[in-house]
Amino acid sequence: FTVGVERSPLKQYRISSKNHQQLAHRNAGGGDWNAIQDFITGPDPQAPLSKDRFYQRLANTPVNDLPQVEQMVKITFTEHAILQTNSKDKLLSQYNDHDVHDHEDVSVNKLKQEQVDEFMVVACLGGGDAQKMAIDIKNQAMKFIPWGGVAAHLRRNGKSTLLNTENRKNHNQDKNNIKFVEGKAFCFLPLPVGTGMPVHINGYFELSSNRRDIWFGQDMAGDGKRRSEWNSVLLSDAIGPAYSRLLAAAARDFGDTDPKLYYSLWPTTPPSEPWRTAYKALFRGTKDLPVLFTTYDGGSWIPASKAIVIGKDYSDESKVIDIDDNEDEHNVDVHNQINDDTTVVADGKMSLENILLSEGLPVVMVPQDLQTALVTENAVHAEAGPKFIRDHFSKPIQHPCIDMNYHSSSSSTDRNVGHKHALFLLSIASSDVNIQSRLSDVTRFDVLENLPFIPLGNHSMGTFQKRYLPKTYYESDNSIDESDDDEDVADLDTSEEVNRSIDHIRFIVNNEHEKQLLSSIPEKLVCIDSFDNDFDNDNINKQGVDFEKNVKEEGQSHAYKIIENGRKVLQQIADCGRLNVLKLTPLHLCTLLELLLPGDWSPNNLDNLGLDQVPWVTIDSVPSSSQTKALEGRRNNQNSKSRSTSSRIPPPNEEWVIHFWRYISAQDTEQGGGGSV
Repeated sequence: FTVGVERSPLKQYRISSKNHQQLAHRNAGGGDWNAIQDFITGPDPQAPLSKDRFYQRLANTPVNDLPQVEQMVKITFTEHAILQTNSKDKLLSQYNDHDVHDHEDVSVNKLKQEQVDEFMVVACLGGGDAQKMAIDIKNQAMKFIPWGGVAAHLRRNGKSTLLNTENRKNHNQDKNNIKFVEGKAFCFLPLPVGTGMPVHINGYFELSSNRRDIWFGQDMAGDGKRRSEWNSVLLSDAIGPAYSRLLAAAARDFGDTDPKLYYSLWPTTPPSEPWRTAYKALFRGTKDLPVLFTTYDGGSWIPASKAIVIGKDYSDESKVIDIDDNEDEHNVDVHNQINDDTTVVADGKMSLENILLSEGLPVVMVPQDLQTALVTENAVHAEAGPKFIRDHFSKPIQHPCIDMNYHSSSSSTDRNVGHKHALFLLSIASSDVNIQSRLSDVTRFDVLENLPFIPLGNHSMGTFQKRYLPKTYYESDNSIDESDDDEDVADLDTSEEVNRSIDHIRFIVNNEHEKQLLSSIPEKLVCIDSFDNDFDNDNINKQGVDFEKNVKEEGQSHAYKIIENGRKVLQQIADCGRLNVLKLTPLHLCTLLELLLPGDWSPNNLDNLGLDQVPWVTIDSVPSSSQTKALEGRRNNQNSKSRSTSSRIPPPNEEWVIHFWRYISAQDTEQGGGGSV
């Protein structure tokens, strides 16, 4: 109360509170506000517990049974003034009209303005070292009680205390603009020190001799050392856990509806000691509490220890929550902008977040400074970057984001989305390779082994594997230094080496002739130039939709750049020659002929049949009955065990043969003639 006119009392402060369990939509109660006091003094205020009985009770209570309370506290401050008629206009300019109650027939009027502040308060008795130190008989003369709590200032007059950049910098004191919520320290009464965090901290601290700060120091002895140690364990085992529980309660109450306010309650910069102890304890506590939101599986709050954050260099900046945004849109539920998990990019937006969500990974998007703090304090499960991508996708499990069968059965209309994701992921998985290794190091891409990121012409994915390399390879211009990896080196000539590894090799074609020649074995062809080519005989000349134009029209230039870089990485891998992706050469084509031509055309088969030519029955012509019977008769005379699977390959059409000889002629010309091909 304050004194009004004629010394009549005027109510100035009014405090109301609701227990955690009284708040709407709560399943778990936070305990009665008097639970902590009742635990300390006993349930009967007329017969309070003695100090010894309290410490005995504290010693016998498991940590999980120690009292903790959560409350919403509303403090109403009413400002009164004497309003003289002749100064009415001047005073009215400072206040809203609805706050003024006056009558023209009197000369003295009351002016009243209310300021309502809302706080979320969490307090508890701590366990751990704080509990042990308090019950230690050597310390009972110090009367330690592991009591601590935190209070977050949420709103003033119904408006969020969300901080904007200008207020953070200038600590604006304007009543119409809430200043930066700078946490203060309390030992049941305020102390003239800040905590360096956006919450107020109250605790049963040991105070300095001038009672203006809490006792702290590293070079103390005796009682001074014990006082300092006590404050440290109180911050670690009571204040830190209370702060963690406050964030969990805030997430349930308004994390969905006002995420910017919620994330502003997190500290993102380590404060100075001794408050840094509470800072670190807070992040430890969030590992087991639902404090971070993921849109996976319909959206839910999960413990930090299960969350995956996207590395700063790979995040979609449009999805990062910016708590410095000054727009008054705090009630927008940005978390509920959930993607349909049956497709990776239901909204058409390709990002690492959406790709990993389709993998069933609980990805969370938080402000960048908070993400840095979560990673630095080891609070989250992982930060998605190159190494994470390599570790996850090298596991021999199904990966929906690159599974073409998965996408063909989903609502996605893009049949090549898996290929795009593969190149996107390849770009990220290799982004640290050229940084950590010399560009001349041919082994630098070995870290990509077992990654299924090779987009193939049959709309499937190939896996990177090491090749069996001849020693002569290291003497070529592909490498400056001879490799020490002797187990991958073999005394094979080039022809034998190609034959030995041909089953696992995938080829990048250099021109349209090569693409045409491999059209019947699309599983060997790396799909790098066009995502919309069907790679079959009927559609070999169809180019489809131009991917670059399509992506740019969708406003995904960032995703396109990453995919384009993935294409370049594939080219670099082929140039290195260490993995099973190569650029097609005439020698490779010769080795592939057994896959391109019918088995009946093989020299061995012709020798067995005593023929020097074969009937050319193409899909473009209908063979005569005599030709068909003759061909079937010859095939039936072959031993079934020696039949090649290529015997089921239809003969090439005339167009293919023309392409083949044009390609051979061109290659022979480039090599100076002489029939080397």
